[in-house]
Amino acid sequence: MKTIPKKQVKQGKKTKKSPLIQPVEFIYGLIILAYIFVPTFTPNWMSLDTNTPKFFMTASLNLVVFMYFLGSGYFRKNPSFYTWFFTNPVGMAYTALLAVTLLSFTQAVNHLESVLQFTKVFTVFASAFNIAMILMHDLRYMRLIIIVMAGLLAFDSISVFADINKFIEGEIKAITDIKTVYSNKNILASAIFVKLPFALFLLVFEKKWLKSLGWLTFTMGVAATFFMATRAFYLGLSVLSVAFIGYHLAIYLRKKDNSMAVLAGAYIASLVLAYGLFTYTQTNLYPQAKKNRHTEGVIQQMATLKDPESASSLRLDAWRWSLQLIKEKPLLGVGTGNWKVEILKLENQKNPGFIYLYKTHNDFIEITTETGIFGGLLFLSIFFLVVWNFLKRFIRKKDEADTIGKYMFIAAGGVAFYSVDAMFNFPADRPEITALFAFFVATAIAAALHDKNIENSEQGTVVSVKPISAVWIPLSAAGIIIMAISTWILYLNFQSSKTQRIVYQEIMGGKLKEPSEKILAGFPLIPDVSVWGESIATLKARYLINEEKHQEAIDILRYDFSSPWDARREFFTAMAYNNMKEYDSAMHYSELAYQLKPNYFRNVQLLASLYEIKKEDNKASELYNEFLDRNKSESQAWLFASNVYIKNEEYEKASELIEEAIQYHKWDTLIKKQQRFLNHKLSIEPHLPKYNQAVELYQNKKYSQAITLLNDFLEKVSDHSGAFQIRSFCFYYLKDYPKSIADANRALEIGPPNASLINLRGVCKLDLKDKEGACKDFAKAKEMGNDSGKTNYDRFCVEKE
Repeated sequence: MKTIPKKQVKQGKKTKKSPLIQPVEFIYGLIILAYIFVPTFTPNWMSLDTNTPKFFMTASLNLVVFMYFLGSGYFRKNPSFYTWFFTNPVGMAYTALLAVTLLSFTQAVNHLESVLQFTKVFTVFASAFNIAMILMHDLRYMRLIIIVMAGLLAFDSISVFADINKFIEGEIKAITDIKTVYSNKNILASAIFVKLPFALFLLVFEKKWLKSLGWLTFTMGVAATFFMATRAFYLGLSVLSVAFIGYHLAIYLRKKDNSMAVLAGAYIASLVLAYGLFTYTQTNLYPQAKKNRHTEGVIQQMATLKDPESASSLRLDAWRWSLQLIKEKPLLGVGTGNWKVEILKLENQKNPGFIYLYKTHNDFIEITTETGIFGGLLFLSIFFLVVWNFLKRFIRKKDEADTIGKYMFIAAGGVAFYSVDAMFNFPADRPEITALFAFFVATAIAAALHDKNIENSEQGTVVSVKPISAVWIPLSAAGIIIMAISTWILYLNFQSSKTQRIVYQEIMGGKLKEPSEKILAGFPLIPDVSVWGESIATLKARYLINEEKHQEAIDILRYDFSSPWDARREFFTAMAYNNMKEYDSAMHYSELAYQLKPNYFRNVQLLASLYEIKKEDNKASELYNEFLDRNKSESQAWLFASNVYIKNEEYEKASELIEEAIQYHKWDTLIKKQQRFLNHKLSIEPHLPKYNQAVELYQNKKYSQAITLLNDFLEKVSDHSGAFQIRSFCFYYLKDYPKSIADANRALEIGPPNASLINLRGVCKLDLKDKEGACKDFAKAKEMGNDSGKTNYDRFCVEKE
């Protein structure tokens, strides 16, 4: 390779009558803008996941741009650009990561998911390649990128401020509903945070109004980050701010350059102003009725990371499980795209439902899990090499503000901010964020080339250019083929996502309405796992079972090999067989589902009912007891388990179970009702013959004998209001008015309101010369509609003229 003259690198070839902007330069500018706007603003086009059309459109853009390069002879004219991308350290690490990702297919359980994930990885790689080709032609295109990105940062920030105002006014219910043009709050927060380096570039390297614009957009972006209530970015902003301020203070101490101290001061002022605006709004303007984690101050939000019930604990589980998978397959991982498949063998032993952590929330860990330790190190090395290229200039005491140095700054700062998102989220699956990664990597590669050319020019080094057609022609052909296949696969993924949207909305709505024929026809070959981690086969089976096409559902599920650990295949198969009354087969598949996912209550309930049908009640009881040992919070399990004992008249065991359930479900009305039922069975029913005999004696006016039996009965059943009521009447007829009143009070205390008993109490009080107390009881009985109470009140309590 020979040195590319500086003029050629920056401006290309010109004719004497060359216009100010040549057509090719204009096309390159449009391509750059396309790589900014296509991944960001492509609509969801009725798909469930907005990422699917964005990846498809980005892949299409890659294919068109690469074909343009081939057709225009770009690679023939600039062979060193093509070579440099694959031979400089950053490009080599990225290419090696792509190769290791492909090798990880050998470890995959689900190869279709590997193919789909590889197309996404390759699409980002191809974007970085195409952008790098333009930046190697002229690095000044990066200035266009920076200005447009800073503009988008301002647009995103203003959109957040507008929605925060709507939240304050009550037009938006929660901070989590703020998403502007993105699919959710987290992506919006990521898009703002990872664009902050572009505003920093303007602040550090531009002059006059652009420098002021950089400070303003950075302040707006930081304020918007505070408002989005994303704890990961609070932490990342703190760490990166220390690095930024420390770097500029180090330059100030080394060069005694006051401008560096001014920059550090401007940065600090921006942080303080943004924090002040957020804190004032959060404290004084946020609706108090909507107080939650997202409306707290920064310090209070960070404190919630210690909460074991928060989302951070779920991420820690995912990271811990991932490390276990890395230990099992350290070299090539579990296969790209297969994290969400393999993790289920660990997650299902804890997770009681089918809402899965289908992403690790840490790209560094996920890529290492899927591609092995070498893949993880290669991914990490991309960040390290980009930052190192920039730091080398500082170590060698080169001018940080030179053309190459400032573009190395944006590349290093960009991957640093991106790494925060990659550490706590999954930007690799978000095209609008991976587009930024592609720009940062492409800038690092292009800046390294220009730096090398300048260094060679200064040293007078000249290396001859060798024809590389024998290399780049087959590579280009392979590139075209892979890009075309990737575009087709991502198109199928997009089409599947549109059907997934229909299914998801109907599942969440609680009713499947669409005909199964439409759903089955709406799913192409790829993918075979939905966005939320459910196999496409079980989605189809849901609709077939809903239409009582049970055998068709079983046939589809039989050939579902998307995951050996997702128990939905076994569960839906068991349901289908159960509906067909083929109980042996239903039991077999339900037992398999239980082994895979022991904490899923619906399957436990199904399996227990099958045991009962097969007259194996002991197995049903053991199953419920095993489940309850692990899951105290499932109230229905306590009820069903006690019902098994009740069915076999084992009331003592049922009562013990319900008494334990009360400890965990004090306010559950069904459990309390079961407790009352069992109390009646155990404490009252054995003694009811004596109570019934006492009632018969009372009716035959044998009051003393009735009282004797009632005394004996109440020794056994101390809270029977009916017994106290009957004994109260017995004492009245025996003229023992104090005891009659005492029993009436006790009956009314533990039993329902009783107007007749209140009137009786009033009669007793009247006989005891307590007219005032008697009249109060008569009045109350009268209000309750008791005729005797009305008569007594009118007779004894109304003053006659």
